[in-house]
Amino acid sequence: MDWINKNALRIAFAAYLMLVLVNSQQYFFWDTVQLGSKHAHHFYENGLIPSFLPEHINSGHIPTFGYYLAVVWTLFGKTLSVSHFSMVPFIILIIFSLKKVIDHQVQKELAGLGLLMVLADPTLMAQCTLMSPEVWLVAFFLGLLYAFQSERHWLQMLFILLLGLTSLRGIMLVLAIFMYFLLKRKSLKEFQIFIPAGILVGAYYILHLRIQGWVGVHDSSPWAESFQLANLKIIFKNLAVVIWRFLDFNRWVIYAVLFFLMFKSKKFNFDSFPFRGILISSTIVLIGFTVFFSGLSAHRYYLPLYLLIALSMLHLLNKTNLTLKIKKVILCVSSIFLLAGNFIIYPDHVSQGWDSSLAYMPYTDIRKDIEEHLEKNGIPFYGVATVFPDLSFQKYYTLSESKQRFAAAEEQNPKYILISNIHNDWTDEQKSSLVNKKLVLEYKKRGVWYKLLSD
Repeated sequence: MDWINKNALRIAFAAYLMLVLVNSQQYFFWDTVQLGSKHAHHFYENGLIPSFLPEHINSGHIPTFGYYLAVVWTLFGKTLSVSHFSMVPFIILIIFSLKKVIDHQVQKELAGLGLLMVLADPTLMAQCTLMSPEVWLVAFFLGLLYAFQSERHWLQMLFILLLGLTSLRGIMLVLAIFMYFLLKRKSLKEFQIFIPAGILVGAYYILHLRIQGWVGVHDSSPWAESFQLANLKIIFKNLAVVIWRFLDFNRWVIYAVLFFLMFKSKKFNFDSFPFRGILISSTIVLIGFTVFFSGLSAHRYYLPLYLLIALSMLHLLNKTNLTLKIKKVILCVSSIFLLAGNFIIYPDHVSQGWDSSLAYMPYTDIRKDIEEHLEKNGIPFYGVATVFPDLSFQKYYTLSESKQRFAAAEEQNPKYILISNIHNDWTDEQKSSLVNKKLVLEYKKRGVWYKLLSD
């Protein structure tokens, strides 16, 4: 354990770089097809000219991440490997910022193990293999925590600006920190760090409103249903889902340790956690903005909170009077449970956040096998019906020039049906209609399966 603790930074960099390398041919997957590939294609195919996105791919975010990918493609080539490796600078920022934050709070005998424990979060690991704007969000958020800790106001200003330009959730985090500043009654001078973000983000959305006529979402948006206000029944359901998100993929082990510390320590003091106020305000804002709407409770939405809670556990563990050996064992066991969370695959009738653990990794290999079978047998993509996340043009997954796409299951009744345990969107009625279909082929790999059915 001592060797691991001393070499934790090298282990962290090596492990995450290996993750990127191993997954460097993974297709764009889940929401990154929209938030990464489609946004980037728009700018890449239009000569990098800044513009608002077409409404069918405009989900309300400032498309800075997509523009970044388009620039990277222009400079280095539009390939999957280039796209994956474009995430490496931000992964380095995540690891560097976490190390600085942890070193400041935790004794050196635990700091390395603590770093590896926080980095073992399955959702963080998965997002870092997915060319995802969440990598930006986490990198800038952790960079901001380090900037607050080191009292570097220019860094605080920079990371608040970058958060605001990343996504709507980035803006929510900025609002949460602004709310924290208000409650702490910070001086007017300290609020200066919000000025650049306020000007640029505000200007973007004012211009967007004037030209596009809407901000955030509009009635004909593909995402309008997700933004519908929830009734009381849905709100309680959403709360239950959010609680499960926080416990899922073995994250319950973090809370088990926290409860153990509360029981064990007579002087349990959460007030000593330096980011307590940011954790509370961010929880209020992120959960508040999601439970009151119909479909905004994906695992990745709460990733900054998962990491803050893990940091709070680490901080409190460091403060207890347990022996150093027990503390190390707790961190090692917690890390093992979190890593094991990547192997959790639920029964087929239970929806799973496939972009939130490494369990998704066989997806690309199976998709390639299916595509090869269709090509060999002369079956056109449009003759196969399926559901999300397999409905976009092929070029958005593979970065090829192929404009083939599968048909949407609800639009027509083609001869072939493609189903998978990765699909969460098949309705019970649709599933019952597939019972009498003939199995044409089935691919299975490490718990992920796809089946091609026909009449």
